[in-house]
Amino acid sequence: MAKSRARAKGRTSRQPARNRAGEVKGPRVPAPAQRPKAAAPAEDGSPERRARRPRPTPKRRPPEASGRYTPPIPRSQQASPLWVPILMFSALGLGMIVIIANYVNLLPGPDPSNVYLMIGLGLIALGFITATRYR
Repeated sequence: MAKSRARAKGRTSRQPARNRAGEVKGPRVPAPAQRPKAAAPAEDGSPERRARRPRPTPKRRPPEASGRYTPPIPRSQQASPLWVPILMFSALGLGMIVIIANYVNLLPGPDPSNVYLMIGLGLIALGFITATRYR
């Protein structure tokens, strides 16, 4: 569609587009033969030479390998003993039951007591601590 508009205005695709004043539209780039050559940097350290600024941060170096070998953990030590998950779930469940039974007033005492609440929270804390040992 752009070619048909260019041909309709009486110009070919190789002619530059012009505005109403007849000036060429777009960036003015000198022809390849007219482009100035880049000056070679001076080797003698004169002010013409480009000054290099130091890097703001040092280059990243790969970590140096230590001479020590760390063997992988054997599978027999990675598995938890059977009592760990049993204690974990028992403490979490029993703590939850104690707190709920305290507020439903199923435990001995006239009203819900803070002592039973602390016992339930202690059991839940024991369950969380045991959970950190579970592998």
